[in-house]
Amino acid sequence: MIRGVLFLAACVAILLGVAAAEEWSTGAQAMRASDVLLALGKSRPAAVQARRAAEAALPGSPYPALGYARLEAIAMAAEVEGRSEDAAFAWRAMRSAAMATRPAEAGRGKVALADEGILRVARFPTSGVASAPESLLRSLLAERP
Repeated sequence: MIRGVLFLAACVAILLGVAAAEEWSTGAQAMRASDVLLALGKSRPAAVQARRAAEAALPGSPYPALGYARLEAIAMAAEVEGRSEDAAFAWRAMRSAAMATRPAEAGRGKVALADEGILRVARFPTSGVASAPESLLRSLLAERP
């Protein structure tokens, strides 16, 4: 009886270890792919890979935080450059990753951040937020329910 319980516990531990290794590997591979794609100037595919990294939620893994940071950087750069569709894509990817990994710590506060970005891009779709006065942006964000 005890032998069977120990065997079952060992099997569960092995399965959890394999799953953790897979998540870690997924995050690392996704960030490497995002680096390459970003260097090639392909912001949307880079955002897709950054989202994969953000979703690779595992305690102690650096990749979710790196993925979220990359998504924010892609979105903000696109906003400043007036590429509203690319910015909206990256903000939506951040929001989606945060929703998919709730209640993981790395995604905490990212839904609100992404919503703010989506709102900015929606209000200034062609000119980018670089041309919008900061006071106007603050008032628009304050209007959110």
